[in-house]
Amino acid sequence: MDTPLVATRTWSLKPLGALRLWIIIGLVGIISALIYIQVTSIGFDPLVSGFVLLALIIAASVAVGWRWAPLLGALWSILLLAAFGPFMIYDLTHPAVFDHFALAVPVVAFLVATVVAGIGATLQHERSRRRPVPQLSRARPRAICWRSLEH
Repeated sequence: MDTPLVATRTWSLKPLGALRLWIIIGLVGIISALIYIQVTSIGFDPLVSGFVLLALIIAASVAVGWRWAPLLGALWSILLLAAFGPFMIYDLTHPAVFDHFALAVPVVAFLVATVVAGIGATLQHERSRRRPVPQLSRARPRAICWRSLEH
C-alpha cells in the first residue's frame, strides 16, 4: 500500500500571459535603473528605496496573478512619468550629457511599455470576464452526425 496517510497540498502556478510578463519586465527594468542611480551617483536615499520597494511589491502582485495588479503597474508608471517627465524630457533632448541621456532612454522605454502592457492586460482580463463562453448544445453534435450519415 503506497497510499500516504497525510494529504499533501500541491501548488500549481498558471503561466503568465504575455502582457503580464511585459509588466514585470518593465517594473524590473525601472527597479534596476533606480538601484543603479543609487549605487553610482546619489548613494542610499530612503525615498528612492521606497520607490524600489513599492515597484517590487507591484511586480510581485502581478506575478502572483492579483486581478488589479496590471492596472496598478500602469498607474505607477504613469505617476513616475508625470513626476519625472520634465527631467527625462531634458535628458532626452540634450544627448551631449551622455550619462543622463543613456539612462533616460531605457527608463522611458520601460515606463511606456509598462503603461501600455498594464492597460492592455487589464482590458483583456475584463473583456474575457464579461464574454460568456460559447457552449455547444447536445442536439448540435447529433445533427452533425446524422447529416454526415445521410450522404
